[in-house]
Amino acid sequence: MTKSFDASPPSAPIDPLASANAAVAWVVVANKPFYPFAVWWFVGAGFEASLAVLIATPFYAAVPFLARRASLAARVATPSIGLVDTLLATKVFGQGSGTELFLFACGLLAVLSFRPNEAWWSRGLIGLIFLAFVAIQLGGGAALCALPPDELRRMLELYMFSPARSSRSSACVSPAQREGDKAGVPLRDNEMRGAPPFALAAGT
Repeated sequence: MTKSFDASPPSAPIDPLASANAAVAWVVVANKPFYPFAVWWFVGAGFEASLAVLIATPFYAAVPFLARRASLAARVATPSIGLVDTLLATKVFGQGSGTELFLFACGLLAVLSFRPNEAWWSRGLIGLIFLAFVAIQLGGGAALCALPPDELRRMLELYMFSPARSSRSSACVSPAQREGDKAGVPLRDNEMRGAPPFALAAGT
């Protein structure tokens, strides 16, 4: 009779909502390096200035690792990083560039990432995002990279399409995840990977 020497405990299942946030963060990380090239391709300028938004990449990359250790922290971090990232991009290119449209995706993520007993976290993040939107509308100072009107219009067209796809990624908790969450049964890792694919265009 042989005994198994594998005494390592089974890995704890990941919170489905934290897993969804981790998936969003990974897609943003995968898309970030292409962002300056997308700006250059569609706009024709702003490549150097757009490199500034790559600063947020390591913070997004930290979310999946945080999700395995502190679910709530990961779910708070994802929309918070997105908020700061959006404010930075708006400061770089200015209000007319349309970068502030990503605040909608951040707000949607703040709505979907929390349970009823965590409502105050959701409300607090939504409040911060709303205040950021108001501050942008009131004017956040001159853009660091002022683009001529025709290039600014092309950037706005790019960003009008990107937040719509980002919002689909924000709403990434699958029906299976929701049902497992309602039943109080965490899903296994391979079940979480069965969630709908996440697609983000360049940017936040």
